[in-house]
Amino acid sequence: MLGTARESKTLEFKRMMPAKGDKEAIQFLSAVTAFANSAGGDLVIGIDSEDGIATLISGIPLAGYDGYKLHLEQLLASNVEPRLPPVAFHSVECGNNNHVVIIRIPQSWQAPHRVSKDNKFYGRHSSGKYPLDVSELRTAFALRESVAERMRQFRQARLLKIMNGETPSQMERSASLVLHAIPIPSFGDRRLINIAEVLNAQPVTMPIPLGSQGSGSGISLDGVFVYSGPSITQSHGYGLLFRDGSMEGVKQLSVNDGAPYLAGAVFEQDIVRTLRSYTRTCAELEAGFPMYVGVSICHARGVTLREASQGFWATSQVTLNDEVVVLPECMVDNLDADLPTLLKPIFDMIWNAFGYLQSPKYNQQGKWIGTV
Repeated sequence: MLGTARESKTLEFKRMMPAKGDKEAIQFLSAVTAFANSAGGDLVIGIDSEDGIATLISGIPLAGYDGYKLHLEQLLASNVEPRLPPVAFHSVECGNNNHVVIIRIPQSWQAPHRVSKDNKFYGRHSSGKYPLDVSELRTAFALRESVAERMRQFRQARLLKIMNGETPSQMERSASLVLHAIPIPSFGDRRLINIAEVLNAQPVTMPIPLGSQGSGSGISLDGVFVYSGPSITQSHGYGLLFRDGSMEGVKQLSVNDGAPYLAGAVFEQDIVRTLRSYTRTCAELEAGFPMYVGVSICHARGVTLREASQGFWATSQVTLNDEVVVLPECMVDNLDADLPTLLKPIFDMIWNAFGYLQSPKYNQQGKWIGTV
């Protein structure tokens, strides 16, 4: 590598990077955010370079590697806005108890990211990092908003199809709970997945219906799907994996005395379990994180909520008035994200709609106490 490896838009060498004082911390933060705001890349610490060419693998002493890594992760978490996608750290021993640390930064679809310590945005080209100017910032913000708007339009278009009965398996046009999970990287760059090729080449977690493991499967122009119910023409829900890696889970609501209702005992667990499955599918397909997640209710007019209170079923006196209820989205950053915590604002809002202060699946400290 020495004498041939050269710094580029996606590679930078550093002899040391203690990142202890403010000046050193800004150097580290600006280097990482510059990669995230551009094409992503690797920051390699423990390499001497001259004119951008690697000259010596010197390494750095890392008796306390875990503490060093934690310090850098805390710097990123506390001083970058918005939050970065997960950054990977790798340590490679190079002799004499020294190590080379490789920090791999993915391109971010939530860029531009600002370093709050100096209130600046950074980008990167082949010569290194630099502060973004006004026109570059305007372009970066416009790109982020265009992807977000495309996702909103995709979600709205899908809800319209569900309302019109245009679903991969045939369902009655009745009240349904809907979950959308959209991996931003694959959706943003319009990456299409060859479904048949992927399924033949590797095991992939199939897109389960919301709250169910499914009873059958099929393939359509949109992608592959798994349905629940006695047959594809009499289904109660489905999970659909689109060719861009997006996923859609649907579950028909139960009916009591002719009125559809959300089951307060289980609907949150259904969403958490299904979304956890979808994050595994996203990781297996390498569709990328973060993932845009939305919960909606179709044919919602007249829907109420039933919960088991003191051993008895109680039905809320409040019913929904809108035909479609579209709740605000949340973002899932990685495969191991704390889904109940991320979904809490959505769950609270659903319970608010029926006259409750908050979801009962969390304790007073906001910690999840439901089952998954």
